Formats: sequence, C-alpha cells, structure tokens
Amino acid sequence: MMDDAVPAAGTGDDPTERSSGIQPGRSLQQRFEDQVRRSPGAVAVRFGGESLSYGEINRRANRLARRLRALGVTRGQRVGLHVGRSPEVIVGILGILKAGGAYLPIDPADPADRTRFMLEDAGAGIAVTEPALAATLGGTGVTPVLPDDAAAEPDTDPEPVGDPGDLACVIYASGSTGRPNGVQLTHRNILRLFDRTDHWFGFGPDDVWTLFHSCSLDLSVWEIFGALLHGGRVVVVPQAVSRSPEEFRRLLLDEGVTVLNQTPPAFRMLLQAEMAHEASSHALRYVIFSGEAPDLQGLLPWFDRYGDSQPRLISMYGATEATVHVAYRPIGMKDLESRRASVIGEPIPDLTLHILDAAGNPCPAGEIGEIHVGGAGVASGYLRRPDLTAARFLPDRLGDRPGARLYRTGDLARRLENGDIAYHGRIDDQVRIFGQRVEPGEIEAQIAAFPGVRETVVVAREDLPGIRRLVAYVVPAEPGADLADRLRSHLQRWLPEDMVPAQFVAMDALPRTGDGKVDRQALPAPEQARSRAGGDDAPATPNEQTVARIWCELLGLERVGRHDNFFELGGDSVLVIEMLQRLGQAGLNVEIGDLYLTSTVADIAAAAVESGAVPAEEPAALAPAGTGNGAALTPGMLPLVRLSGDELDRIAAAVPGGAANIQDVYPLAPLQEGMLFHHFMADEGDPYLIATLMAAPGRDPLERYAAALQAVVDRHDILRSAFLSEGLPEPVQVVLRAARIPVEEVQLDPAAGDIASQLARRYDPRHVRLDLAAAPLIRLCIAEDRPNNRWLMLRIHHHLLEDHATDEMMNDEIVAILEGRGDSLPAPAPYRDFVMQARALARSDDVQAFFTDMLAGIEETTAPFGLSNIRGSTDGIAEARHRLDSAWAARVRRIAMRNRVSAASLFHLAWARVVAVCAGRDDVVFGTVLSGRHGLRQGRPESGAMAFGPFINTLPLRIDLSGAKVGDALRGMHGRIVDLVRHEHASLAMAQACSGVAPGVPLFSAILNYRQVRIRGDSPEGNHAMAAAIGRMGLELVSYEERTNYPLGLAVDDLGDGFVLEAQAQAPVDAAAVCGYVVEALEGIVAALETAPETPLSAVGILPAAERA
Repeated sequence: MMDDAVPAAGTGDDPTERSSGIQPGRSLQQRFEDQVRRSPGAVAVRFGGESLSYGEINRRANRLARRLRALGVTRGQRVGLHVGRSPEVIVGILGILKAGGAYLPIDPADPADRTRFMLEDAGAGIAVTEPALAATLGGTGVTPVLPDDAAAEPDTDPEPVGDPGDLACVIYASGSTGRPNGVQLTHRNILRLFDRTDHWFGFGPDDVWTLFHSCSLDLSVWEIFGALLHGGRVVVVPQAVSRSPEEFRRLLLDEGVTVLNQTPPAFRMLLQAEMAHEASSHALRYVIFSGEAPDLQGLLPWFDRYGDSQPRLISMYGATEATVHVAYRPIGMKDLESRRASVIGEPIPDLTLHILDAAGNPCPAGEIGEIHVGGAGVASGYLRRPDLTAARFLPDRLGDRPGARLYRTGDLARRLENGDIAYHGRIDDQVRIFGQRVEPGEIEAQIAAFPGVRETVVVAREDLPGIRRLVAYVVPAEPGADLADRLRSHLQRWLPEDMVPAQFVAMDALPRTGDGKVDRQALPAPEQARSRAGGDDAPATPNEQTVARIWCELLGLERVGRHDNFFELGGDSVLVIEMLQRLGQAGLNVEIGDLYLTSTVADIAAAAVESGAVPAEEPAALAPAGTGNGAALTPGMLPLVRLSGDELDRIAAAVPGGAANIQDVYPLAPLQEGMLFHHFMADEGDPYLIATLMAAPGRDPLERYAAALQAVVDRHDILRSAFLSEGLPEPVQVVLRAARIPVEEVQLDPAAGDIASQLARRYDPRHVRLDLAAAPLIRLCIAEDRPNNRWLMLRIHHHLLEDHATDEMMNDEIVAILEGRGDSLPAPAPYRDFVMQARALARSDDVQAFFTDMLAGIEETTAPFGLSNIRGSTDGIAEARHRLDSAWAARVRRIAMRNRVSAASLFHLAWARVVAVCAGRDDVVFGTVLSGRHGLRQGRPESGAMAFGPFINTLPLRIDLSGAKVGDALRGMHGRIVDLVRHEHASLAMAQACSGVAPGVPLFSAILNYRQVRIRGDSPEGNHAMAAAIGRMGLELVSYEERTNYPLGLAVDDLGDGFVLEAQAQAPVDAAAVCGYVVEALEGIVAALETAPETPLSAVGILPAAERA
C-alpha cells in the first residue's frame, strides 16, 4: 500500500484513534460527504466570481473517482494532480481520494524535469490534469486523465474503501541530497489536525478560507480541508492575484474571507497594501502565520488599526513531516511591548514537543537543543528513502506507546523558565525563502553538476531586514563572462523559480575555516553588478532617482545607474512585488507586465504613470468661455494649431453654436491621422466604428445608462470632439463645450426576425458611417424586444475617441455615476496634453533612424494567406474567440517570468510563427498595437486622473526567424518590443516610408493587439472580455463588435487568470482556424522553453492535431 514506508507514529488501533478524536473507519472524503449531505446547496468553492456548491463538487469528484477506478486505481495508489489554480484542484483531490488513491500534487509552475522526477519517484502511473497541461506530461509514461474523460460516469458516491491509516497524499519538499523528498501523510494525520485544534479555532460553515498557496505545499492541506471538513467555503486565489497584494486585499474584502493563512513575508506586503487605504470593514476572524516566525514589531501598524482581538493573529510552528502544524501561539500587543524573542507556543494536544541534546536526552531549561516532535501528527516517513526516514524519524524512547516515533526537525530551541519555547535557528543549512523551506544542498548539487563549475556554496543572505535572497558563490573552472546566465538557465530546468539564486558571485576560491570547511560567515556581500549598458550613468530625472532609490533599498546597493537592469542586479519575482508596491507609494504606478518589458531604471521611470504629474510644457490657456459673446476665434487663442482667421471662421461655421461652443482646437495624434485616412478611403462603412449591443429587463436601466454616459461626455474633452479637414491645411479636432448624444428609438417587427439581429443589421459598421464633424461621435439606439421580455440598446462610437484603456475608464465613471458617486470623480485630464507630447516625441531625431535600421531590406508586403488589401471593405471579415484557461495562464506566465520577458513577448513570438508559416517566409513584418502611454505624463496635479482618448498606436515589428532557436527567438522578440516601445509615438506612415516597400503598397497586412483587461469577471465562453464591465452597470452584453482595416488580426485579452484570443480574418480564411494556429504555436514554444530552448523554431508547428490527421 505504501512502498518503503515506515508505519506512522499514529498508526495503532482504537487507542490512537480515540486520542486523536477520529471516528474509526472514517476518511477525509467521507467527512466531506457528511457536509454534502448536511448542506448540498451551500457554496463550497469560489473562483473568479464562479460558485460551486458542495453537491456540484461532490458529483464532479464522484465522476472522476469512478473514472480513476475504471483505470485501475486501487487503495493507496499514488495519483498525480497536475492542474492550475481553479476548482479542478478541489475536484481532483476529492476524486483521487474517493477512488481510494493518494494525491500527489504537482505545481504547474515546476520545471518539466522536476515534474517528471516526482511522478517517476512516486510511481504515479496516472495523473489528473487539464488540456493546457496534458502535453507537459509527454514522455513521462503517465496516463493523463482530463475532466471531460469522466463526463459520462455516474455521479453518485462510490463505495468507500480504506481506513484512516491509508495514505492520503505525498507532499514533496526540498531535499539536501539534490532531489526533493516525498513526505507521506495519512488520512488520520490530517483529520486529527482539525479535530485536535477545534477548541482553539471553532471553524464552521460560516467561515470563508482562501486557497492562497500552491496545492503542492503542505499549507494547502490546511486551507482546503479546513474549509471543506467544516462546511465552509474556500476561495481559490488566481496566480496573478496571489502575486498582487493590492488585488489580494480586494479579494479578501469582496469575498468576506474569515480565515487567512499567510507566510510572514506575504503578510508584510499585504499589510503595506492595507496601510495605503483607509481602515476596511473586513470579515477576518483569524490570520494564521506559518512557514517562519513573524516579525512582531512589524505587526504594530496592524494592531494600531484593528487591535489584537478581531481578528486574532496566530503563529503556528510546524513542519510537513508533522502534518503542517505543530504548535499554537496567539500574538497580542503584549508580545510587541515585551519585545520577547520568537516563541513557539504550546503543542497541539495529541503531539509532544521535546528539546533534546545530541545524545537524544532532554535538555535542561535554558539549554539549546534540537526540537523533536512526537504523536499522532508524525508522518509515515519519506517515500522510497528508507535511510533518510531512519535518520529523521527516530524511536520515541520518551513515550509509552509501542512503535511510536519522534521526528527530528533540525530546529534549535531552548525552554524558558516560564515553560515557553524560544526558537534559536537551524542545526543545518536549511533556510526559508518567502516562508517556504529550501535546502541549499539541493541547489548546490545542481550547480556542481554543471560543466565549468569547480566548487560552489549557496547561502540565504539578509543584507536588508526582512529581505532574504539566495546567493550562489561559484568557483569556475575557467573564466566566463556569461557563466551566471548559463547557470541560471541550467537551474531553471530543475528548480522552482523561488529556488533559483537571485545572484551568482564568481570567486577564485571559497573561504575556509581552520578545519577546511567553507566559512559561510566570511563570504562577501555580492558586489554591485553593472550592466554592459553603463552602470555608472547616474539617474537623470526625478522619476529615475525615485526608482534608483527604491532599488538601492531593496537590493542593498549603494547606487545604481539609469541603465542597470533590475534582474541583473539580483531582483527576483518576490522583490518585483515589493518594488511595485514601493513605487506606488512614491506616486509611480507601473504594471507588472511593463516591468518585464522594460527592466532598467530609465525605462521603468519612463513607463511609470505618475499619480500627480504636470506636462513638461504646459500649453497656453484654452479658448476662454466668454468667446461666445459674439466674438470670433482668433489664432492667439489656440496655441496648438496654425490656422488663419478665415480658417477659424470656417471651423466655427461648421460647429453647432459657432465660436461660442468651441472650447479648443488642436491637431490629431498619429494614430488618429491613420484612422481618418482609412475613414476617407472606405467606400462604405467605417473600419473604426465600434458597436456594443446591450440588454436590460426594462427601459429605465437604459435611460439611466444614457444619462450617465452623457455625464461622462460632459466631463471629457475628447468625447466632445469633432474632426474637420475640409479647407484646412491639416485635419484638426474641435472640442465643443456642449455636445448631446443623439438617442433614437426604433420600432422593430418581431415577424421580421430576431430583434437584436435586426437592430445590429440596421447599424452595422460595415455599412453605416458617422459624420465625423458632428460631435459627439457616439450614437444610441433603443428598441423593445418583446419576444424576449427585454429592451435593447445599441451604442455606436468611433475609435477616434478612445482605446481599450479609455473604454475601461469610461465604464468605471459610468458605474460611479449610476451608484451616486459622480461627485467624487477626479477632475478630468485633457487629451490635448497627450497630443502635444506625442507629436513632439514623434519628431525626435532618432525615430527615423530607428525604423530605417529595423526595416532595411524589406521591399515587399508580408501577406499571410496572400491577404494584402488593407483598404477594402470589412465585409467578409469573420471573427472567432478562444479562451485559454487559468492553467494555461499560469504556464505562460511561469515561462515568461523564468525567461524575464513579458507574456506579451510569448504571444508575439507565437503570432510571428503563424504569420511566417502562412506567408511562406521567415523574415516577417506585422503590426503591433502599442499602448502609447509609456513615458507620458497624463495626469493633473489636482486629480491624478488618467486622460481619456486614443493613446494607442500601430507600428511595424520586424523579426527574422531564419534558423532561430526558440530561446533565442524569444529573447530577440522581447528586445525588439522593448526597442519599439521607446518609439511608440512614431507615425505609421513615416515608419513605412523607411522601408523599401513602394509607396501606396502596405508594409504588412496582419496585426496583433495585446491588451490588459482591468475589469474582469465571469462571461460566457466566447463572449467578449468587456462583458464583465457591462455587467457592472446592471446590463447584459449581447454583442461587441470592433474592426480594423487589416484583413488579418489577433487580439489577446490578458484577464490575469486567463487569456482570450480573438481572431478576425477576411474570407476565405477561417478565423477559428487562426485561433487554433496561434494556440498550437504557443503550445510548441512553451513546451520547447520548458525542456529544450535550443529547439529550432522551425520545428514548432501551427496545425492542431485534428488538422494534421
């Protein structure tokens, strides 16, 4: 049943079960089934707004269990669990247990080699997984079981098998021998953990827990079963949210979390996010610390705000080998006032805690010894490690139970006079990084196996309080400038990201003590690494100086240069979170994706959106409000355009209300110029019209929406802008003081077909045009849909007014106004500031040189599928959507983080591969949509608002994939994007003129638009990502249609916990097939990066298996 296992200390007959409070013959899944029978409709699991009841989870787990039994899973058999953060974690665990097996959790973020080792070491021939992860199990010999595989199985409870002494799970932990060790926990071990702590916590059905930690960590056992065994609710925290203290704080409030489990470093960052807000009305009952001792003085801000009784803060000392928790210690203000050392607390009642000397004898009070744990929580040993099990699990000579054992923790402590136990560090080199235990020996073994390394030692340094980082000291066999990069790549194939050292220090020899051992105390602090870009170039601007100061604080450096790279200086994924928080506190807001896109001081300072910035050159005052008293506009009133008096009179005559209704006149931004060109080129319709069809149960919600939208238009100048060009030297946008949105009601006959379809056809952007001279460029049309008992509203607006970020901000303001919070909205920022800055940047001297260099030698259009007409009608363009789930998202982000690039870079490379195959060439050019907001100061000092308007820009991206290896191609793509971002305000017409393509011939016909979706939530499969935003207004999104003038396009909506791909393709190209090509290319690229980055990119196919057959 349990190969090479030593019987657990708690395995006995009735005496043990009685002492543990466990009902004889009961198992984890049976206790869960008790809760199902008690409250089948109660919510068991929440994820991303989705709720699953106890009954639904149970039925899904039953189907999976029956499928596993059909595949031969028997009592005690180990079954892999390889799923992302989703309800499938819970379903998988329960399904495996119901089948009689023991679950082996594997984090999808683990490298493929490590995953393969754990599956082989555990003898797991079957693994429950997801479609996005199934391919990563290739070559392991493991049979993957997908959710759909069990869909036809009965959903009733299978006949129970086994007893509490059976194996429940195997948790792998870092091992000093170079390989992780599997700790075996039984049902009894876990059940008694909750039964014997119930008098402290009193968990119940009203409790809401978070599954914050990976299911491969022992803390997840506490988080999952703490909720499910008591009828409570567990909220599965998406990976992206777990990495963002701000978003996690919001989740705690929105979900009403009552039981929070955190490592002290994670809570420290959460506390920083909390203190940036006013005190909140949270529902927390307990905050439970584990993994390492909390910094008591660091808790003072929390206690000052919330006191020490609601919630209660609890420190729980523990170890995986003793079933998660060993001892309980409440923390209060008196602990901070006494400034006492780290105290472990009292053991769980069915455990014993001894401090023994080297001979195994109890130490007198005050004498330091090693902590040994005995009792019913002691695990049944290490899987297939009999020697290690014998060394760490010793016969219990101090107890009176036959066969009982003590677990040697390796922790040093002494008993105080009052009976408390004070922690005194480790007996070995084991360390805690972000609360997780790490054996430096495992890292050292992997480094030592790398060719060119003569000797190494890995230590955890805490050069700054509270910031612990792994540093590898390496004695190379021969000098090599790129040794650190090669070592990092080598380690990333075996070690989890958090175990890869932040810095590598080359040394001629390691310092030694008198007896020849490595003298760890004599190892020098890592020297300041300097990038080849020039680390001595001092930060130049106030923003750069702020970024540099924060880096020095985080990385323990005296100074950094403006071209230094955060990761090359020793930054890691944990410090990224800390850095983003500190930047935010300093008034500089940076998206995490931007950080992986631009990692130098100068680039991050430029990417930061300042919370209170003033344009470098404030333009002269806008046209005064008094111009309406019969006075004409004069050139002096409008400093951003050069127009004569006659030309201004022509503008005034074209505007309702004349000069009195004109607030400002200024030129177009580069992207607006392109949109206007394509508007005039189109014979019918407009490729830049956006149609949003919404529904409501009655007319009133639509009228409230229309009024709120009008209020937003009244606030923002760009939304009141008209666009004029006739008789003018250049097109201009004219901001009106007042502009009413036309609202039309139409009567549609149900006999003529579906009302929604009729309304959509009536205002189809393929055939309808807006008069660009008539502001606002927004139209509303409403119709009653009696057959469906609802009212419909179609909103048509032009892309000249907005981009995706503006659309989200507009929705925010509409919701605020609908909720009565309109008066609290910040003062709007003018779009004119962006136009001024963008046009200045576009004229900079190096822009033309950059595009001339990038496009050298390009003389013909890159036209996948032969599509080359970018000026034709949008008729015949179809679209398709494909959602990549949370498992895919986690996998993509893991690979991106490991390679220190953005997720956007991976999608760009996958798109480049698709374009190359479909165009029949390796040297390709495609358009990429850039945010346009990097390095621009968009706010007003009095508001900190983000300006509305179309900031985005489409520019060419060229990449030559000839002979490229996947890893090299990814780095090349990332570098190309970084360079392009620095020139994102260039004119597309100017960029194209820098190529050898003939005038009038397009440079490219395919584009990629990667965008962050900030407003997230549930939406039906295939629905647009904006559905969640519309839902916040009390409306339902029926359809959302936007087009471009390009015959082939891909939009990637980054939802944080997943991605939505939207392909648009001109007939006869199948848009759904295009989505499939991208997914297949992405899968091939990610798989290669996981196991073999040297794989030629040409070996990555784009045809899905169904098309290859």
